Amino acid sequence: MSFFDTFCEMLVIFFAIAMGYLANRLKIMGGEMDQKVSKLLLYITVPAMALGSVLARETLPPMSEFISMLEIVVIFYGMEALFALVIPRILGGTQGQKGVWRFGMMFPNVGFIGYPVVVALLGQDALFYALILALPFNMLSYS
Repeated sequence: MSFFDTFCEMLVIFFAIAMGYLANRLKIMGGEMDQKVSKLLLYITVPAMALGSVLARETLPPMSEFISMLEIVVIFYGMEALFALVIPRILGGTQGQKGVWRFGMMFPNVGFIGYPVVVALLGQDALFYALILALPFNMLSYS
């Protein structure tokens, strides 16, 4: 994918974000509407996109590849945990701020914006791998 193609794909996502911001500023969205849209994304859209990614594949990767990816992601989350323990101490602030920074460092936003970016830049097949890499995120942040 060329730089221009990547730029165009990211521009589409940027305009969607800008329209959401504009809708909020114009009071078209906000409050209860934001909660309902979040629930729509969380409970319907993202799971449907994940299911579509799996069903669109002709064959699934071998189990050894799946296990290898999970091993890599466990190492990655271990490194994130170390950073989340050390960096907030360096930054200082209140205990509440440190807690927010720790959570943000451990659990980046891979769902609402991460999946569309993966699909835009790498294609629908890459979403399957992104879903595997997000398994620990989903298990840890939603439990």
